[in-house]
Amino acid sequence: MRRLFYLLALLLSLSCTNSGGNKPTYNRDIQPIIQKKCIGCHAEGGIAPFKLTTYDDVYGQKRSIQGAVVSRTMPPWKAAKDCTEYKDDFSLSDDEIETISGWVDGGGAEGDAADSKESVESESAGLSRVDMQLSMPEAYTPQISPDDYRCFPITWPETSIKYVTGFHVQPGEPKIVHHMIAYLVPSGNDSELAALEAEDALPGYTCFGSPRAGDVISWIGTWLPGTSAVNLPPELGLKVQPGSSIVLQLHYNTLSDQGLQDLTTMDLKLEDDVTKEAIVVSWTNPSWVNSTVMEIPAGESDVAHTFSFDPSLYLSAFTGGVLQNILPVTLYTAGLHMHLRGSHGKLEIERSDGSHECLLDIPDWDFHWQYSYEFADPKVFNPGDKLSLECHWDNSESNQPEINNAKVASTTLYWGEGSTDEMCLGAFLVSQ
Repeated sequence: MRRLFYLLALLLSLSCTNSGGNKPTYNRDIQPIIQKKCIGCHAEGGIAPFKLTTYDDVYGQKRSIQGAVVSRTMPPWKAAKDCTEYKDDFSLSDDEIETISGWVDGGGAEGDAADSKESVESESAGLSRVDMQLSMPEAYTPQISPDDYRCFPITWPETSIKYVTGFHVQPGEPKIVHHMIAYLVPSGNDSELAALEAEDALPGYTCFGSPRAGDVISWIGTWLPGTSAVNLPPELGLKVQPGSSIVLQLHYNTLSDQGLQDLTTMDLKLEDDVTKEAIVVSWTNPSWVNSTVMEIPAGESDVAHTFSFDPSLYLSAFTGGVLQNILPVTLYTAGLHMHLRGSHGKLEIERSDGSHECLLDIPDWDFHWQYSYEFADPKVFNPGDKLSLECHWDNSESNQPEINNAKVASTTLYWGEGSTDEMCLGAFLVSQ
């Protein structure tokens, strides 16, 4: 009996020893996850409030990291898993969450330096190549509060047709940059742009809603909170003609920070030719825009507006001839945009046979994390199908933003350009 007791004790001891030897360590288990899923934001100069580039960085934030990953607050992948599959999904797997949590609970050991995997590639990597950088001509301090829309024209320097195949917007002051859109303005609008710039002595000109110049059809780049570099699918490019202008429209929001100066830049990857010309299109109900049709009553905790329509007969006019009418369209990415009271939203294709195909479902909208999600397999929209958009808002008293450190009262909302107004907008990268 005593011999059996000692044998059981020995086996238990060996089991504990093996378990202890397999405890997660930073160098072997945690660093690869951090580098692959987190470092794109949590680096020096990144949009995150602290960096996670060393063991000391991670160890000092270990409890915060544990709470964020267990709750799936971070990394901030907002797309629902049961909608469709996307490329470069940087959300954590159950095993990765368990590994991080176990490492924290086990004391956060650094481990053997020989186990370090410095070469793990971040899933928020930058452009594969930078061929041009566009920048605001000079720094600008917002003058209108709480929302200042300012446009900065840039003459396109190339003398032959180029195709933008990737872009990376770098806000000069992320604390006040709400979003940026790079509009492509066709040639022949130089005098109009110059007149707009002469409206006042400040850099650029005021431009709520649109660049106010030319027949703008396309964007060549965007930035919203949480976005990083965008490399287009290999066969695609956004066409830019010689003589064009690029207008960087910056929406500054100074609800929390005032008196800050911004100098935003955009890196571009270019090609002389591509297999398919692509275009970025936005999708919304035209009757909602700058009207009272999209009403969100004060105090309501769940208000929904939906829109579905087949644009096949209007594709050419809608895209300046890039797409042809009554032909199938290939969709490569999907993005959704609302403001501060958004709660959830969805984009889908209503097929002509009555079936529905989910493109993007955001069940827990967060204004600070807005992405363009690239489909693992591009979607085909056929004539006769409808493109559907659905947005929900929580306009209750408890879900109001703060202005000057005081929560505002709930008021009835409509479509508007300001952060304290609302929108419901889809955006797609498409080609034929």
